[in-house]
Formats: sequence, structure tokens, C-alpha cells
Amino acid sequence: SALARSYVQAGIWDEKLFRSLSGAVRQLPGEAINFKDIAELVNAFHKIQTRSGSRLRDGALFMRMSAIVKSRELSALAAEPRAVANIVNAYAKAQIWDEQLFRRLSRAARMADPKRLSDSDIAVIVASFAKAQSRHGARLRDGALFRRMSLIVQSRKASEFSPRSVANIAAAFAHAGVWDRALFWRMSRLALRLGRPPSPFAQLSSVPSPLVNFKHQELASIAWAVAKAGVEGAQAAKGLAGAAALPGAAGGVGGAWL
Repeated sequence: SALARSYVQAGIWDEKLFRSLSGAVRQLPGEAINFKDIAELVNAFHKIQTRSGSRLRDGALFMRMSAIVKSRELSALAAEPRAVANIVNAYAKAQIWDEQLFRRLSRAARMADPKRLSDSDIAVIVASFAKAQSRHGARLRDGALFRRMSLIVQSRKASEFSPRSVANIAAAFAHAGVWDRALFWRMSRLALRLGRPPSPFAQLSSVPSPLVNFKHQELASIAWAVAKAGVEGAQAAKGLAGAAALPGAAGGVGGAWL
């Protein structure tokens, strides 16, 4: 995967080399390839082009990697939730709509121990599965997975979040089109709490905003996500929208990934 990625980055389209690499990878025993390798291989090979400028579209390699994932125990997949998200993201980017693969990975993600899921993992999982489609071109709309991730987020203490994680989670759910009002209300309240100055004396100094700990991009993403969720009438959402209107925040409106 590293060699293929290097050639792609260099703009060298050696089709014979790429097909040789693909053949070598497909001949490896499945147990010799870990989940991280699979995500990296799919990511690298979907970017490969032939000399004519068309995509190589190495279906045999993608099918082989999918078969390896499907052959693994769900418990093994559940133990590596970030790897699960990376594999889904890789296949979605490559526009390979393997619904059976996505469903299996979804089950693994739902089985993951919440204690092993970081806030960043949850954001990546939601964002990745939001891109997954069936072979008919329709969104997978994995409601069970999104509900599971939402409940995990809502069950966590405020002290477990950072400004960046709150922004990423809110943006991920908004981009996925999952309008969980309880979740977005929770995210907006967390944002206001995390943004408080560390002491009452700080408020008497030169602090310009109650959300001083947040970057403008983070504020803009949260305000956009909360507004999209339809809770813009809430006091918390109004506070976020006002903070996002500060100088420098406007460039971040649109809920872009942070």
C-alpha cells in the first residue's frame, strides 16, 4: 500500500507494476493482513489510474479485502472500532457499495465497548457510515448504528469532552442527516460549558466571548449543526450562533470536517 501510494503521489501510472502489486497482495493469506492494512490498501488502490487517465478499478483486490473482513469474527472487528470506520470510509471513497460488508461492519461497531470508543472514534464512525451506500445508490441509513453512537455520546460526562470533539461529533451527525434533537441539545450545552473561562476572574479581564476556548471553525461547525438539527430556537443554540458570528468564524460555516 505504501509503494502504490508513493507512485500515485508522484503521478507515475505504471499499470504493470500496480497489477503485479495487486496480484501479490491477493495471494497473501488472509491472517497476514490486518484491518489497518485493508483500509490502507483500498485507499491506495482506488486512486490508481492507468496511463490513459482512467481508474484502474481493481475489483479483484477490493473483493478479496472484503472477503477477508467478512471472514473475521465480529468480536475481533468490535475490538478495533477505528479500523472499522477506516475500512468503511475507504470503500465509500472508492465508491464500492458492498452492502453486506457495511452491514457486518455496522454490527461490529455497535458491539464495541463504549469505554474503548473515544469521542474521535465516534465522530469518524458516524461520518464514515454516512457515506456508505447500497448498490442501488441509496444511502444505507443505518439508524441502529447512529442511535447507538448517539446514546453513548449522551451518556458521557461533560469532563470527557474537548471543544474539538464536540465540534466533530456535532458536524458528523449533521452531515449524516441524523437529526437527534436530544443529542444536538446536549452538544450545544456542552459547547457553552466547555467555553467558559477557567475562573470568574478571567471574565473580568479581556475575555471577548463565553466560548473563548473554542476556535472559530469549531464554533461555526457547532452552530451550523445545531441549526440544521432544528433547535435554533433554544437558548443554547442562540448563544452558539452569536459566538460563531465573531470575526473569523464566518469562513468555517458549512459544517466542514475539522
